[in-house]
Amino acid sequence: MGEDPRAGYRVGDAERDLVIRRLQEHCATGRLSLDELTDRVAGVQSARTSADLAALTADLPAEQPAHLGTRDPAWRTHAVVALVFTSALTGLWLATSDLTPRPEDDGQSYYWPFWLDLAWGLVLVLHYLRAAGRLTLPRRLARRTPPSRTRLARWPPRTRPAQPWRQAYRTWRTGPTHGPWRR
Repeated sequence: MGEDPRAGYRVGDAERDLVIRRLQEHCATGRLSLDELTDRVAGVQSARTSADLAALTADLPAEQPAHLGTRDPAWRTHAVVALVFTSALTGLWLATSDLTPRPEDDGQSYYWPFWLDLAWGLVLVLHYLRAAGRLTLPRRLARRTPPSRTRLARWPPRTRPAQPWRQAYRTWRTGPTHGPWRR
């Protein structure tokens, strides 16, 4: 019961190339010697099922995802935009606030950009936690990455067949001067 139901599936060139790249990375880190690498690459090229590929990489550690944290370029861009935006709001507040408030001013010096700064800071912290790998999104919210363009011509894949009634509706909608009734 514990075995993989996909173990008997046949593999293609894309899967073989992926395993070869992983073996090359393990050789580069010193886990495999060059002789072992050439033997395993030959085994990968002759493998027919996913079980054959799994046997060639069974004694190697699984691939760990790289968590970037502050090195993530998207997070850095987000942080710069947040810094510029909050600086601009603080500058606007300084330009429009009364620096010498009196008791009858009724909150003229209230720091109103605080709430927007707080929202930006919260979103920035959530983005950092996501980039650092400490926050995971549910599957329905996770970003779908399209496969390579060689495998699918259309992304996202069509979930239903094309409806022939659409063409009939378009023809009917355009009227007798533009449709098949044109004289």
